Amino acid sequence: MHGFCGVVVRVVEKRCVAVFTCGMATADSGRLVLLVDRQIRTAIARRHLIRFKYGPSVRVAEPHDYGIQRGLLRLLVYQRRAMPISRGWRMLEVAKITELQVLEETFAGSRGAAHSHHFQWDTLFARVE
Repeated sequence: MHGFCGVVVRVVEKRCVAVFTCGMATADSGRLVLLVDRQIRTAIARRHLIRFKYGPSVRVAEPHDYGIQRGLLRLLVYQRRAMPISRGWRMLEVAKITELQVLEETFAGSRGAAHSHHFQWDTLFARVE
């Protein structure tokens, strides 16, 4: 599965709707975006870790915030495992996430004072409490 390119996001009643503007878009692209959206929302609501590929590395992370920031669909995660990248907060572009899996392993939820690391959002779809 390849990453998306040229994704334009618009919001309808706090749901993301993606319109593809490049040659990679197919009839299945819309279903794929909705699947990724559902996986992210489920992982946040149930506090499940996620595993995904972002660039050349496979990462395991706690998903904390999901929404639109500066016109891009983004996911704020606390990265727990990745090589060679260390632990810590990462702001990711959802369009660059591939091979997303919601794991059975859970996490406690908000990281307390560290949770204040959250950023300003244009539209926030989901947040870990």
